[in-house]
Amino acid sequence: MASAVTALATAYAERSVEQRRAAIAERASGIVPQGGHSYAHVSEYITVVKIVGELSTYNTPPLRQLLVDLIYHGRIFLVLDMTEVDFSDSTGQGVLVGALKRVRAHDGRLALVVPHDRLAKVFRITGLTKVFPIFDTVDRAVEFLGRELGGHG
Repeated sequence: MASAVTALATAYAERSVEQRRAAIAERASGIVPQGGHSYAHVSEYITVVKIVGELSTYNTPPLRQLLVDLIYHGRIFLVLDMTEVDFSDSTGQGVLVGALKRVRAHDGRLALVVPHDRLAKVFRITGLTKVFPIFDTVDRAVEFLGRELGGHG
């Protein structure tokens, strides 16, 4: 087992940065947006996911799958734009926490855009404002992740 890991690490190290980036881009092209949610790669590293509708028990599976696919394809610096989210229950918040755990496992970061007071209040009450960096605009969230990338690149 150790020799297989060593072989994988050696093969990875031998690939150029350009080859690794091309592999990530190729894998990312296979991602299919789910449930009306969409995403855009705003930089080589940062992806903005636009969430629409409710984050509830009934409609979070497509969002969860989209986030899992993005992370699997190497997109580990994510901004979740919740500008068009009207409601979130504990299942929806669980999907967000699960995504946060996944990106952290790959040394990535996740930021939320929550511009509406009603939804922001839910995050305050549940204590999730201590877990997630939350911003009122996508630009501020992207800027934050850009600074975070500077410390990890």
